[in-house]
Formats: sequence, C-alpha cells, structure tokens
Amino acid sequence: IGATLPSVPVGIVRAGGWLLVVAANGSLWRRPAPQLMAAGRLAAALPLSVEASTTTADLLVSFALAAPAAVRLVVQDALEHEVACLAEAALASGLHTVRLPGGLLAPGVYRVRLLAGAQSRAVPFALLG
Repeated sequence: IGATLPSVPVGIVRAGGWLLVVAANGSLWRRPAPQLMAAGRLAAALPLSVEASTTTADLLVSFALAAPAAVRLVVQDALEHEVACLAEAALASGLHTVRLPGGLLAPGVYRVRLLAGAQSRAVPFALLG
C-alpha cells in the first residue's frame, strides 16, 4: 500500500472510513477518508466518491455540497466524451447520492465529473467485465 497517490489512478472507492485508489500498475493507495468541510464550497477533501452498491449491480456516486448549488453530474469515457448525465438540478447543501445503473456502461475506464456552481471535480473509476 503506497504512501503517495498513484499518478495514473484507474479506480477510486470509498470503503467504510477509507479511500482506496488502484493505479494502472496494480498498486494500491489507502488513506482515511477525509471529513467533509463546510465554508460555502464543495467539500474539497472528498467532494465525490464512486462505490459499488452492496445490494444491486449499481454504482453509487456520492458528493457533498456545503451550500445550495446548481449541479451537473456526468459520466465521461476515457476520451472525456459525455456518456451519461446522472443529475442536472439545483440541489440543497448536504450529502447527495445518485445511482449509476449497472449495465448502463460497457467495461472500461470512466470518470464521474461533478460541476457545482463555478467548481468542478472528477473521480476516475473502472468497470470490469
């Protein structure tokens, strides 16, 4: 388990109190999941996470807003083409979770991009066949 974040992450998962990152070379990076912060911005330390549902084949995309914001949440392929829009709405502050239906995407490398107000964050993830 590495001490520094892999330069080419292919999977990021929040599991329990841990943030796990898998690199393209197979190495694993693990850190305690940071606390969500306030101050009228996206929670900068961990604004966005992608994890597998424990009850279905879906993925759960979670993010936190410290203040109400117009949000657009999209899935992009490895070439940054938008392949799905998961949410586009004005949302209240707090923690939000959106389902990415299992089977919607083919196996491959993707990223979830969150646009909230003037801020943007992205988290890469991989779907295995």
